[in-house]
Amino acid sequence: MNCLSLFAERLQGFSPASVCIVGTHTLRQALNATDFLKRAEKVIPYPIEIISGNEEARLIFMGVEHTQPEKGRKLVIDIGGGSTELVIGENFEPILVESRRMGCVSFAQLYFPGGVINKENFQRARMAAAQKLETLTWQFRIQGWNVAMGASGTIKAAHEVLMEMGEKDG
Repeated sequence: MNCLSLFAERLQGFSPASVCIVGTHTLRQALNATDFLKRAEKVIPYPIEIISGNEEARLIFMGVEHTQPEKGRKLVIDIGGGSTELVIGENFEPILVESRRMGCVSFAQLYFPGGVINKENFQRARMAAAQKLETLTWQFRIQGWNVAMGASGTIKAAHEVLMEMGEKDG
């Protein structure tokens, strides 16, 4: 609730029609989502909508379209804490939108208990990710794309690691 209080302060003066607050994977999965929303209403005077994974993916794509100048068909990937969103689209039109229940936090808890990263754990995580994406692979390849982009803190962190390792185009 402290975080919502900070947002409430910063959003003071904005009309409810100009503010959109959404809940994503965590609220989609939370058993106490209704209780949370009731408590949140008392802290922040704007409605919070719990959106589907596909709607989350669509909104991420629209954000990338508004902020990235690259033209052509884009593959946009957002690896969140509990879910990963994938979108192919062009000119503000999502063509293929998918969300999978696989994120950096959920995979870390499942496959790297205690933060132990080793070959065996990494292989198990890799296989699990491949299984979750298997049904999408052909659909995405058929659509094709000109540029791939990441849109998350996880992607940014991976980029920074690659740069530290000497990669020139991470």
